[in-house]
Amino acid sequence: MRRGVKRAIAAVAATGLALVAIPGTPAFAISKVSCTSSTVDIITVLNYHHCYSGAGKVNTTINGVVRIKAGNNTAFVTLSNGDVIFYNPGESTSFSAPRQDYYGGPDRLVAMR
Repeated sequence: MRRGVKRAIAAVAATGLALVAIPGTPAFAISKVSCTSSTVDIITVLNYHHCYSGAGKVNTTINGVVRIKAGNNTAFVTLSNGDVIFYNPGESTSFSAPRQDYYGGPDRLVAMR
């Protein structure tokens, strides 16, 4: 009985440590919002909001983003230069991208490593 309790406590402690390793705030998020009196998708890049319509359609561009596909806690963002960003909030390596920066000024998407 005591051995089972110790194992249960150890399992809970291990789970707690794993949860601490998950990043608290993602660098970008995709959600449905009401923007300028119409429902559009919005991408938040480092707390800057970019509204656009026709999300998920090829050649729909805003600030270099041509396609966004989200689901199952993952997001794929294809930029106009062909680069693809993969984001999974459950992984410690948030972004996988060939370059560090995509935009200049406030519209900058930084690859977190």
